[in-house]
Amino acid sequence: MKKVKVLISGSGAVLGYGATKLLNQYRGIEKLIVANTSKYFPARNYSSEYIITPDFYFEKSATEDEFIEFVLHFSIENGINLIIPCSIFELKAYARNLKRFNDSGILVFVESEDLISAFFDKYETANRLTPIGNCSPVTGLLTESKNDLDKIEVPCIIKPRYGYGSNGIKVIKTEDDFFDWLKEKKDKYSPYIWQEYLTDIREEYSCSVLYDEDGKVFNTCIVRRLAMKTVTTEAIYDEECRKIEPLIEEIATNIKGRYCLNFQFRMKGDKPYIFEINPRFGAAEAIRAEFGQDSYYMLMKKYFDVSKKQSTRYGRVIRSYKEEYLPL
Repeated sequence: MKKVKVLISGSGAVLGYGATKLLNQYRGIEKLIVANTSKYFPARNYSSEYIITPDFYFEKSATEDEFIEFVLHFSIENGINLIIPCSIFELKAYARNLKRFNDSGILVFVESEDLISAFFDKYETANRLTPIGNCSPVTGLLTESKNDLDKIEVPCIIKPRYGYGSNGIKVIKTEDDFFDWLKEKKDKYSPYIWQEYLTDIREEYSCSVLYDEDGKVFNTCIVRRLAMKTVTTEAIYDEECRKIEPLIEEIATNIKGRYCLNFQFRMKGDKPYIFEINPRFGAAEAIRAEFGQDSYYMLMKKYFDVSKKQSTRYGRVIRSYKEEYLPL
């Protein structure tokens, strides 16, 4: 196996920050480069160097093709042999151009465009999960009118159909809640769906599933969320989590992903109900690593000569803030 030069793309937010801090600890990485559309991002403090990439999704000062050409040219010129995309906005761009990177000897940890599209759509996610043992909450489309009251089952959750995160989500427990939502809803998150309300927040979990190139699951790691603020800020890993892992592995095996999928679910009785699948690494990978379950490391060591000390342990992790100085 060979040493690796890594580019962490879209590393301006919490996912890229966590990935960079973890990879900075590995032995066998020859160079660790981070990329973002702005130079002010804390991940650069843990890298060999940083680059600023063309912005085709925020300011839209470039096209997707220009972004890909820039990254591909930079990677070839600098001997990059692994790219880890950490921005959801870049996933499809890498998936659509995966062959170009692979033909240049560059491995990209990115899911197929089909699964990225499916899991960006929460309604389609539910449709794909339903044949696999009915493991998704009841989910339906909305017309965003008062007629929807005849469709939904109260209590329920109304959320944007597309995207990730907690923006635009409202719990509907009464008819008044529904009419309040109609008045308050933001069109920028439209269209919306409704979903069965899985009430016990104490039973909410996050699980990263690792696949080999043939779509075979080789590792799962579930943590139970104790606190959230758009991302997991406190989690526990214990024997109960380990007991649930085979249930998620069975579902994940039927999906046949590639590299990493991140499942968000709640337990209802002894059965997991998955309400979201992220077609990428999870934002809680740094938390998982504290339990000896470093997803980046376990996947990378299948392809490259990297090493780190880790051993599985049960416990509780609290994510705290750290001030980062960035020179002008």
